[in-house]
Amino acid sequence: FRDGLARSNRWRLVSLGAYFAYVEHHYDGKPSAGVSKWLADAHNLLTIPGSMFGAGQDRFIRFAFANVGDAMVPPIFDRLEQAVA
Repeated sequence: FRDGLARSNRWRLVSLGAYFAYVEHHYDGKPSAGVSKWLADAHNLLTIPGSMFGAGQDRFIRFAFANVGDAMVPPIFDRLEQAVA
């Protein structure tokens, strides 16, 4: 996941665990709940809004990949690169 996000200059990896990545989004002024909804609706990507983790987290979204097979990870980064609003 770290290597895939490194391909982008728009998404910043903040924290990476065995089953998740916490990422800063680049949509200035847009709350994380709206970004997560848009990513799901427009790009078929499920994320958890940073606002679910507390105040001051609207610049972030969380990707969970515990049950995602290795072959499914590269298309995530292709979709993220297409996610230009």
